[in-house]
Amino acid sequence: MGFHYIVTDTNSIIRGIQSAAGEITAEGYVRLSGPPDFNLLGQKFLGIDDKGMPMAEQLPLTPSPQSPRHISVGAFFDRFGPAKWAILADESAQVRAVVRDASVRKFIDLDNDDLPAGLAIIQAAGHQIDADAIVDGPVLPQELP
Repeated sequence: MGFHYIVTDTNSIIRGIQSAAGEITAEGYVRLSGPPDFNLLGQKFLGIDDKGMPMAEQLPLTPSPQSPRHISVGAFFDRFGPAKWAILADESAQVRAVVRDASVRKFIDLDNDDLPAGLAIIQAAGHQIDADAIVDGPVLPQELP
């Protein structure tokens, strides 16, 4: 007969379910008297009841982290509006470097800390773009990479 365990982290959150042929004595492994309930995953472990089964409480739901704000390279250039073609044709070394840097990427991360500096280079070259609208505008479904 095998052994059944729940695996807890240092905060007593049930992070895993384990069955083993032999006994496990490692920290965080709690032996059960029967097969565990997979619905316990993610809950706070409170102890073992008189039947050898875990007692747990559901933790409050936490908001999921914000989705990455990634857009396709083409969508990034489209955000330049009517200035797009002039920027893409600009042969100054600084603008050309920004365009090339963006062009080789799989996507543009609108939260990248370097993005405002790249847009400032384009503005300094005389191109009229709205850097705030480019960076802070919502990501539309058609802009996804």
